[in-house]
Amino acid sequence: MSHTNNGGRSESELTLITAEDMSTTDAFRVVDGDMSRRISGYEFIRWLQAEAPAILGAITIAPFIDAPDTPLAFAGSGGSFLRVNLAEDAVEFVPGAGFLTGITALPITDLLDVNSVMAPNDNDTLSWDGINNRWTSVPGLTSTFISLSDTPGLFAANRTVKVNSAGNALEFVTPTWIESSDTPVDYTGATAGDLVVVNGAADGLEFFTSVAPVVVNDYIHLQHMLPAFTAGQLIGNGGSTFFTVDLNTELSDDASLCALAASQFTLQPGTYRLRGDVDFQGTQDSSIVVYRAGVRLFNTTAGVVELNGQGAHTYQAIGPISTTLSVSGQIVIAVPTTFRLEVTTTFPDGALGRSTSTGGGHPNVYVDVVINRVLV
Repeated sequence: MSHTNNGGRSESELTLITAEDMSTTDAFRVVDGDMSRRISGYEFIRWLQAEAPAILGAITIAPFIDAPDTPLAFAGSGGSFLRVNLAEDAVEFVPGAGFLTGITALPITDLLDVNSVMAPNDNDTLSWDGINNRWTSVPGLTSTFISLSDTPGLFAANRTVKVNSAGNALEFVTPTWIESSDTPVDYTGATAGDLVVVNGAADGLEFFTSVAPVVVNDYIHLQHMLPAFTAGQLIGNGGSTFFTVDLNTELSDDASLCALAASQFTLQPGTYRLRGDVDFQGTQDSSIVVYRAGVRLFNTTAGVVELNGQGAHTYQAIGPISTTLSVSGQIVIAVPTTFRLEVTTTFPDGALGRSTSTGGGHPNVYVDVVINRVLV
């Protein structure tokens, strides 16, 4: 190896021997300019440390593909491996897919760190033997789900598996309705009697509080009651005329919501359900005429009919008839309001209670009205 200065004159020359033969006591011949001298191995190392940068700086490193025993180009060999060719006089690129072509696989027992005598069974696995520093065959896992340390010990029909509340094992649980993906997540806010309906987005279910009316214990009971052996109210053939039904007795008014006076009753604001029954009797004096009778609830305060009741009619042989006229329904009032029951008939001779005697001498009840206040 030589180092040339700018004037073209050789300044240093050295003869190298192999690294295996070199020692600090070996002698090397060094030519500095026109003088030649021998130096020891130790001095050579010192000299090389001083001269190496200048010597290496003059060396040009050729590309890998310019060497005579390497591939001519990298193009088209992306992902390839490098191996010695079959002639053993150069290296070549080999595509990754064919890299192992021609390589004979060794039995696993031929490897130095694997047990040399193995008689594996199905499902056996390799396990590292830390004492002997080798891989050895061990029986495969034969545990069942319920034999694992973090699973239930017994199977249970129709159960699902979930992580327990401690987050350290699995457990069987019975699925609940609220665990479904399209139901409420819990019962918070729900009350007894709530309905289950499809939500507004039509993609799940939700609780719905029913607004059905609730009848409370605000009970009102009115009657037209007369002593035994006393006939009831007489009405004639009124055609389209309505007559006020007599009411004279308030049997019950739990919440003091009703005031009875002059056969009319006044209710305080609220929602009420009412039923009125009237004992009607009439005498038919013609077998070819249809006679009718009817009842209604009239709103005296507003001057309008509040509820129409069930009527009665007859077409039969001459003689008396007896029936019950009924009216029922729900009324809503915002201010104190007065009502009365009214009846009409085409019978020539009608009465709201014609009996003049009752069994055992009990009072005669010819009209019965029951009212309940409703909370909505």
